[in-house]
This record gives sequence, C-alpha cells and structure tokens, in this order.
Amino acid sequence: MALEEYELEEAREEVLTKIKGDREKQLERDLRAVIGTDAGRRFIWTLLGDCGVFRTSFTGNNSTFFNEGKRFVGLEVLKRMNSAAPEAFANMQREAADRYLAEQQRLNKESKDVRTS
Repeated sequence: MALEEYELEEAREEVLTKIKGDREKQLERDLRAVIGTDAGRRFIWTLLGDCGVFRTSFTGNNSTFFNEGKRFVGLEVLKRMNSAAPEAFANMQREAADRYLAEQQRLNKESKDVRTS
C-alpha cells in the first residue's frame, strides 16, 4: 500500500471514529430526553420487564435461548440508561413501587365499594 493510500485510509478511520462517537452522544442525549419524562420512564420500565430483566430466563428447554435474547436487549437498554443517567433506574424503581401501591389501594377501595353496594 502506497503512503498516500495509507494516509487516506487513516484519515477515513478517524472520520468514522468521530461519526460513531457523535452517534453515541446523540443516542445518550435522546435517552436522557426519554427518561426525562414520566411517560418515557414508565415505557422504559415496562420494556425492561417485558424483556425479562427482572426474572430468570432459564426454562429447561429451548425457550431459554429466546428468553436470553430478549433479556440481552433489556440489559443493553439498562446499560445505556445507566450510562446516560445513573440515577434514573433508582427513580424508576421508586416510581414503579408508588404506582403499585396506588393500584393496590384502588383495588382495595373498589373491592370494598362493590361489597357494600
């Protein structure tokens, strides 16, 4: 390879590295924008649950492979989220617990209302 070709290839690699870095920075900003909203945090929390991040993926049969694929996607989202906003996961846990408690209170109240009707 001639020196000119080598220099051209080296310059191309530098540009590609910069483009990749710019893309990653934009994705991080996008994720911060999503988790910066109540709706975005609820969606991401639901997505993580749907991906199986909070449960085992082992089934004892071939479904394990499928479950591990879903779980991998969820873990990648979680990794990106923790990189973009380390406090987000703890906030989402607290918000999910608050929603669960509110739902339980509503269930109890409406169940009592049905019994007294």
